[in-house]
Amino acid sequence: MSMEIFSLALLNLKDEMHQEGCPLCRCFLRAETGFLRSLDWENINEVGTRMRLTQSLGACRRHAQQMLQMEVAAWETPLGNGILYEGLTKAVSCRLQETRSLAEKQSRRGWARRLLARLVGRGKRSERLERPLTPEEICRICKVGQESVRLHAETLLEMLAYPEYQALYERSQGVCLPHLRLLCQVAQPGPGLQYLLQQSARRLESLETDLSEYLRKQSYQYHHEPVSEGERTAIARALAFFGGSEAAASPSIGQEYEEVSIGGSSVHKDW
Repeated sequence: MSMEIFSLALLNLKDEMHQEGCPLCRCFLRAETGFLRSLDWENINEVGTRMRLTQSLGACRRHAQQMLQMEVAAWETPLGNGILYEGLTKAVSCRLQETRSLAEKQSRRGWARRLLARLVGRGKRSERLERPLTPEEICRICKVGQESVRLHAETLLEMLAYPEYQALYERSQGVCLPHLRLLCQVAQPGPGLQYLLQQSARRLESLETDLSEYLRKQSYQYHHEPVSEGERTAIARALAFFGGSEAAASPSIGQEYEEVSIGGSSVHKDW
């Protein structure tokens, strides 16, 4: 990792640890949103970008809707999306023609050969009908987010070897379970990992205590006892820890369905 990249990741993490939610969830969403903005406003016609989007056959449902919403909100027109999907439509049309050719080839075979192909694993991969219509890569925006969060995870472990960043981390809400798992995957044995595991165990113990007390105070005989702030927020903290805190990190995720009107038609967005 170059010093320039490390410095940028460090600054991002210092900023996100002052915010609500898992700092790695927030870095993940920061990378996704930044890439979508540059894609829609600057790189929609860039050859390499278009090629990678063709390999993934467009974006996943969440990111496709998010890109549409961002463009309509900024420009009141989905022109960039139109350019993108025109190219994708042409690419998939070519792939569909390849699928049709494969289907015609297979239909000329006898039933015995088709049965044998199924029994031995549906034939060679090059002859499988779904191959031309199957993405070669995952959603490009998802991949950008994954690469970014891995970089920030490695940076966070290096930061947590130092007391000044440990103090900053203790004031944050800490990482969620999915990103704690990622941190264990990318970690090298050292003080940063040891500190992280120690803090995670302490936070989980505190969460367990708050959940138990909250549940106890819901019974009739203890209902008169006041509920502390930690107990009141325990269920929300548990949800954020076990499932990640994307909703806390981005107001655009987790909202109710809305509609964007395009050319007289309403398109639902659920991010």
